[in-house]
Amino acid sequence: MDTQLKFSDIIRYILLGCISMLVVTVAFVLYDSYCTGSTYNLPFWVTTLNAYMESYSSSLTIVAVVAIASFYFVGLIVQGIRMMFCQILYYFKDNRFMSFLFGDCNNFPQWSALVAFLTRTFVFSPVFFYEINVYCRVLKFRNHTSSGYPKWLNISNHPEELCEIIEGAINSGKYRDDDRRYLNELLIGILTVIRITMWTFIVMSLFALPQVETASKILIIAFICMIAGAIVTMIAKAYASEYIKSLGTSITARCNDSQVKERFNKMLAANGTPRVFLLVRTCSKNAPMYERNLKRTLDSINRQTYQNILVIVLEDVDKDYDNQVTTAKQIISLYQDSQNYPFLFDKIAYSVEHCGGPAAAMIRIKELFLKTACDDDIAVMLDDDDALKRSDAIEDIVYMMNSRKANICITSFESCGEISMDITNKGGGKHNELVNILSKKRAGHFTPDLCYASSIGWTKAFKHETAKTMHYLLTKYADEYRYLERYEDFPDFIAFLFSKSRVCGVPKPTHLYYKDKGRITTTKNIEDFKVARVGFLALLLKMVVENPNLFDNVFKAETHAIEFIVFKTCQIEGIMAKFSKEANEKKASGKKLDEGENDFIGMEPGTFTKWLYEKIHAENLDTTITRHLHDVTSCDSFIRYVSEKKKEFILKNILSSK
Repeated sequence: MDTQLKFSDIIRYILLGCISMLVVTVAFVLYDSYCTGSTYNLPFWVTTLNAYMESYSSSLTIVAVVAIASFYFVGLIVQGIRMMFCQILYYFKDNRFMSFLFGDCNNFPQWSALVAFLTRTFVFSPVFFYEINVYCRVLKFRNHTSSGYPKWLNISNHPEELCEIIEGAINSGKYRDDDRRYLNELLIGILTVIRITMWTFIVMSLFALPQVETASKILIIAFICMIAGAIVTMIAKAYASEYIKSLGTSITARCNDSQVKERFNKMLAANGTPRVFLLVRTCSKNAPMYERNLKRTLDSINRQTYQNILVIVLEDVDKDYDNQVTTAKQIISLYQDSQNYPFLFDKIAYSVEHCGGPAAAMIRIKELFLKTACDDDIAVMLDDDDALKRSDAIEDIVYMMNSRKANICITSFESCGEISMDITNKGGGKHNELVNILSKKRAGHFTPDLCYASSIGWTKAFKHETAKTMHYLLTKYADEYRYLERYEDFPDFIAFLFSKSRVCGVPKPTHLYYKDKGRITTTKNIEDFKVARVGFLALLLKMVVENPNLFDNVFKAETHAIEFIVFKTCQIEGIMAKFSKEANEKKASGKKLDEGENDFIGMEPGTFTKWLYEKIHAENLDTTITRHLHDVTSCDSFIRYVSEKKKEFILKNILSSK
């Protein structure tokens, strides 16, 4: 708020004082004539003033000056009272009860929305609710994503502060009053007087209770004040909304200039936007096109419009690493050059360590994130051979998570490269359909549809708190997790089940999923199925069973975990059936088999399901399966159950996925 007193403020205080005195006068005239039965139409002091003006007509100038001065000081007092209440209530904005008054009913029963609305409209709104800078926050709290409102409203954690800065930026440092803002501030001052008057009469009615008729009349006056306040509130709200929209339109117009846009983005980053950490694991021996792939990944980050980005690159090297300059280090040094890549040069933190595989690297890179990040920061995984599809991908993730008050965001993606090698569900089509549906809803807790979301790690963005809980589980089972080495993103499903999880979706694809030869998901290695995939699915169930404190209802959490595991089993059975068919056809035609294909020849349906059941039984988790799946008492019955589910999934056109 601009603290410099302007001429417009003086006029507003005079008008505010005049109208305030008029409101109070009318209210007490009604009380005087309606409740007490007095014959006076005006309070005594008004009658006296009238007589004085008739007797001393020559002193009207003095009277006018005194009246204007009185109005000014009354208006100043009203403004002071309003700001006092504003500061007190705003101080407690993060309190659960106060969030209810702000309109955040997500953690309350559905019926409470009506109570919150009535409370805000008729009780608290004039005190602080529709002041421009506070209204920014209110819109954000109410998950307001309607068109017309600027995007920064939901990207910034402090929209009310950013609003003031944008005002200054638009007006080139010279404050210029806007009619909508001016009228809004005048109206909320009037609302303060109306509500104080209303509550004064409510208190008076309590003292008049022995006289029921009089008390009823006083309450009628209070009700009139309430209705008047509601009308003025709606008008004030409309002015505030239009003013904020005008700020968004103005800054958008000015941002057509690339330099202005860059300054605005930096200003936005410096004023309460959460930091987004892009976590990139890399290993130069993973693929033949490694240099091209990593550059493609970093280029996609460099193009992002969201400014408050930090990149953590963790290179997993061999045990015998002796501080030599690796390919990854050379590439990253290039992007740390301020002349060539000014956006990234101070945003990349590079770490080189011996982790021993993707799973161990996952644990380590999340440790690096948690050491640096704060509560509102967001972690986004990005594999070193994939890329962000569009320049506003990160901006959309932040926007959706903030506007929906979510701590997990599922994003859609597109598959490209060697599409024939893609084993995702129709190139991510089914996953993207789920995300599209999810994006149209308020962020909420787990729904069964999430069982069909892709398990690919970078399709999920986590806020700090959720990432911390996940990391707690990973470190608790670190030895087993590191041993299994790959398909480490299967256990990420458990994050959906946490009691504090709230999930949202970004429907427009944010990532490009490249399929190339040599990738883990396209390698025909029987151990990846028998050890890694089986092991991580069993580990997921184990995490749920052994950590009931993380869920509101552990029985439901176990049920949903089993649903996900069965779904993944059906998918993996489909992948193995595909590999087996290809190997059998090659052998029959006399073609040379690729490395590892021989292990899939003659493989019977249900082989993976059998391995999984044996693993679950060995981990003493079969009791959990039988508790939820009543007819599953043996390996054969489990295989039959999965086979039936597979038929259902095929009928629903849900095919193989990672």
